[in-house]
Amino acid sequence: GSLNIWDSINRTDYRPGYTILGHVGSYHRCKNDFAIPGHEHMCQYRQPTFPSELNEGFIETKNEQSEQDNSDTEAKQENIGIQPVLLAIQQSSMLSLNVHFITFRNNMNKILNTPYNRNSPWKIGAQRLSHPFFGHCICLHVIHKEESQTVQQQQWSYWGRKFEQLCTHITSVKEGLDNEYCTITLSKLGNFRLLIAAEIDCYRTDSEAFPASIQQAKFLPKDFVELKTNRVLDDNKRAASFYRYKLRSVWVQSMLAGVPTIIFGFRDDSGLLKNLKTYETAKLPAISQENGGNWDPSCCIRFGHHVLDLIFKSVQDNQNYYVEYTPQQHSVHITETNEQTNFVEISFLDSLARSSTTCACSVFSIS
Repeated sequence: GSLNIWDSINRTDYRPGYTILGHVGSYHRCKNDFAIPGHEHMCQYRQPTFPSELNEGFIETKNEQSEQDNSDTEAKQENIGIQPVLLAIQQSSMLSLNVHFITFRNNMNKILNTPYNRNSPWKIGAQRLSHPFFGHCICLHVIHKEESQTVQQQQWSYWGRKFEQLCTHITSVKEGLDNEYCTITLSKLGNFRLLIAAEIDCYRTDSEAFPASIQQAKFLPKDFVELKTNRVLDDNKRAASFYRYKLRSVWVQSMLAGVPTIIFGFRDDSGLLKNLKTYETAKLPAISQENGGNWDPSCCIRFGHHVLDLIFKSVQDNQNYYVEYTPQQHSVHITETNEQTNFVEISFLDSLARSSTTCACSVFSIS
């Protein structure tokens, strides 16, 4: 099956909505690819000092990564697969599962940003399960294309991680990379119900005291915070790019996981953190429009629904598929594949079916 982007975008007869129904579970991903259900490694926000040097430790970290061939390790972590999400869902307090899709947020980011993506192809794996608990829902798998980064790109990425460290109790960038907290959100896009796994940077609370144990923390999804860095907006060109591209991407990312707050750290070309600005996710489309952003959130959601509809109608049991976007053809198409990389193995589903629920994760309400 295939879907033409322009035909989809121009169909304005249907305007599906996106609704967060609840946060049903969580897990933390630590080094060596282990993913454990629970709330460990959820970080509390603290305001960084000014000025702060985001470049601190970059050379040492870069050299250490080269010695350990860390690029392969990172690729392996990114390709960990949907299995830990399935495990966390099964060990949540959900008594039954009635969803159409289980996915990482990364996949939905790609799909919803596609109407404004003219250059970057993407590929997603799709697999319909057959399982007593998960039923016949479709798992969307992250398929990463290996790309070498320039030193400048590596530096920008490091600055973002360093900003996250400065805004939390994490002691080093490496510690942050080795321990990531992920939440699983139950949501609805049009008539499709989704479980979306997403990394959460931190949570913000009025309490100044950090809890002795994360289990004692009374954080709720309304406290979730996304942390971002950006070059200071000191000329019209940078400002136009920020409102047209950066805020759309951040809106999609935060909206999908129900993260209500984004804190931007603005830095100069040398990596010196200059100031902060806080945005409400729900207000980003209006803020962008007021500043010439010229992107339509309903277009992103509508296209996302069309892609999910194509996948749902095309993917059959016991077969793996690739969903690919080709910018030159302005289309999304689905093809069968015999490759097994990243797809859930039957033996894993069998082990889940035999296991009993011994751990219950909290079900967070949105209120």
